[in-house]
Amino acid sequence: MKPNALVDFQTAQELKAIGFDSPTSPYFDKKGTLKGPRGVVLLKTFNNNRGYSFFSAPKWDTAARWLRFQGYYIQVSLTPDYKFNLDIASREPYLVRNYGIYSNYKEAIIQGVKEAINIIKQK
Repeated sequence: MKPNALVDFQTAQELKAIGFDSPTSPYFDKKGTLKGPRGVVLLKTFNNNRGYSFFSAPKWDTAARWLRFQGYYIQVSLTPDYKFNLDIASREPYLVRNYGIYSNYKEAIIQGVKEAINIIKQK
C-alpha cells in the first residue's frame, strides 16, 4: 500500500476525535510516525483506534465510506470538461453544499473528507 493513499497524521487525529473505529492495519504513533504491517495482515494486528497513543491510518476512500455511514455523503462527480465536482450532503444538520471543482479525484476526495470532518466538529 502506498503511504500517500492513507490519511495524513492530522486527519487521523481528527477522525479519532470524532469516533472513527473501523479496523485498519497501518497506524500512526503519537509522534506521527506511520507504523504497521505491510501486505498480508492478521486480524489481531488491526488497530481500531484503541489506545490513547495510536491513531488508525485508513485510506482516504475508507474514511469517506465511514463518514457516509455517519450520515455525511461525499459525492465526487465528473464534469463535462473532465474535472471533479465535490458535493457534501448530510442528514443532521440537513445540508447539501458544493465544495468546488478539482483537477483529479484524489484531491476531491481528500478535501471532501476534511470538509466533512469540519462539519462534524462544528455540530
